[in-house]
Amino acid sequence: MKKILLIGGHGYLGRHIKKKLNKKFIILGSKNKKKLNILNINTLNNYIDKNLYCIINLAGQINNNVKKINYTGNANIIKIIKKKKIQPLLIFFFKKLKKNYKKKKIKKKNLIKKYIKKK
Repeated sequence: MKKILLIGGHGYLGRHIKKKLNKKFIILGSKNKKKLNILNINTLNNYIDKNLYCIINLAGQINNNVKKINYTGNANIIKIIKKKKIQPLLIFFFKKLKKNYKKKKIKKKNLIKKYIKKK
């Protein structure tokens, strides 16, 4: 079974994505949302290995540091995969998606179904 690293899987969207993906993939991530800090490159490095099929980053969507988490966190992910010379599928969610989701422009089922159908 392919492995997916789900960062930020403790939020509303993350829980639903995890529930759907658990049927087809091994979902990796922290059991405690404070343990996997994407701003700390050393901590993040422990979660990313050569056997990852995909990295889904949902971190920082409700935090005041959204910009810092999105830019620095995603940069840390990219630095690590470049250093390890691996090419997992990368999926990043940004604040714009969160706003549209809250305004009901994006339905959770459609978002999850689109991703699963691609796999």
